Amino acid sequence: MVTAPPEPRPHDRPGRDVVTVLPGAREVRRGDAVVPLTRMEHDLWVFLLVKRDVVHTREAILRAVWGWASPDASRTVDTHVARLRRKLGPAGAAITTVHRVGYLLRSTDLRLIEGSGWTQVFPRCVPPGSTPSVPGAPMATVTP
Repeated sequence: MVTAPPEPRPHDRPGRDVVTVLPGAREVRRGDAVVPLTRMEHDLWVFLLVKRDVVHTREAILRAVWGWASPDASRTVDTHVARLRRKLGPAGAAITTVHRVGYLLRSTDLRLIEGSGWTQVFPRCVPPGSTPSVPGAPMATVTP
């Protein structure tokens, strides 16, 4: 009898730099602490996670996250990205600026584990001994 690998579970005590995303609850945690993200910061982080490894122009981000675009408002995106990086710590450092274009979230800088209604983001800089392993957990399966 063949059985499917067990559903990954969020770690009860994730490391300090592990970011857990609960999109249904609109909650983001860094370690045990809730990260106080604004609605737009949360939507921007989820957008970048779902559409990672693609360069997004500031206008495209404005359209997708804010619902409008204006070349005059590109500093809005820059400001929100800066706040997001600061609040997420090492996981936020994976948001890369593409000079004069926009932003990119590189999955090579992160390890993602997803379960039903949650995602955990492990910065690659977390030492291997402190990154918990989950049997059967995929490396990157955040879906739109």
